[in-house]
Amino acid sequence: MKRLASLRRQAADRQSHCCYYCGLPMWEKEPTAFAKTHRLTRREARLLMCTAEHLHPRSEGGPDTELNIVAACLYCNRQRHAVSRPRPSAEYKQLVADRMRRGRWLAGMLPEMVASGVTRAFTSRDKPR
Repeated sequence: MKRLASLRRQAADRQSHCCYYCGLPMWEKEPTAFAKTHRLTRREARLLMCTAEHLHPRSEGGPDTELNIVAACLYCNRQRHAVSRPRPSAEYKQLVADRMRRGRWLAGMLPEMVASGVTRAFTSRDKPR
């Protein structure tokens, strides 16, 4: 498990601590400070906890390697894997982007983040190496 945590930290650093799918900022160690900074409740902030996400799911043989691990918020990670056959990561990222643009994803549920301009457009730096 230490290897996965290390890969998650590396991915979060590469992605400037923003979710691979939705682009929202994530926290790793300070949920209370994060919640205060972004004017969220602790419950809302919990959804933005940084998790390790396998682009190719472990259930389908995806390895714990730098090329297969990205950092994703808890909300996006849970939503992707809430079905028996998760969408491929690129397809899921597009789905999230489409819903974000319409305000029908996590950012739309966190009006304080939208009002303070925390949401951002997707950039190529979010792609894994």
